[in-house]
Amino acid sequence: MESEISASSGGRAVFLDRDGTIIEDVGYASSLDQLAIYPETIGALHELKEAGFRLIVVSNQSGVARGLIDPSFPDEALRRLRETLTWNGAPLLDGGYHCPHHPEAEVEQFRRDCECRKPEPGMLLDAARDFDVDLSRSYVVGDHFSDVETAHRVGASGVLVLTGHGMHHVTKLDQVEPIARPDFVATDILEAARWIILHRQHR
Repeated sequence: MESEISASSGGRAVFLDRDGTIIEDVGYASSLDQLAIYPETIGALHELKEAGFRLIVVSNQSGVARGLIDPSFPDEALRRLRETLTWNGAPLLDGGYHCPHHPEAEVEQFRRDCECRKPEPGMLLDAARDFDVDLSRSYVVGDHFSDVETAHRVGASGVLVLTGHGMHHVTKLDQVEPIARPDFVATDILEAARWIILHRQHR
């Protein structure tokens, strides 16, 4: 699902997982007071924005399918994050997409195999169309191997952060398929941002 789209310049994008990447993962966040932003997030997003990237949130929200989150909350959360993640009063996030589906959902409306639940690339493909993004010049940052796999399915680069579930996943790095192995492992979103900026300069 798509929400809060705005225009920005440039053909590159950084797609950002939400929970465990730019905000703390508290389980199935269902209220605005649970949106705890990592201290490094605003600085990281500002550096990426200054480097010419569009910044787009892409988030699996299976809590909707499980009946734990109101279907309207992911859009409400994105609006709050766009209001909060600013630099000199300007939003750093260009927009965001979320997937409310799960193949074993308790809520029948959202019970299906879809093309938007990561590692399926549907959210990235929608964003590429809506924002005129060149996915081959773009990046996905997240704390799950599914984020990395999503990147590689569309020819983007994938960064695994060690916040959220990332520290657990990195211990299994040698067990995952090549498509899900990250191009870089970053301590947090700020280290990921700085690697992306350097990597872009050498591509």
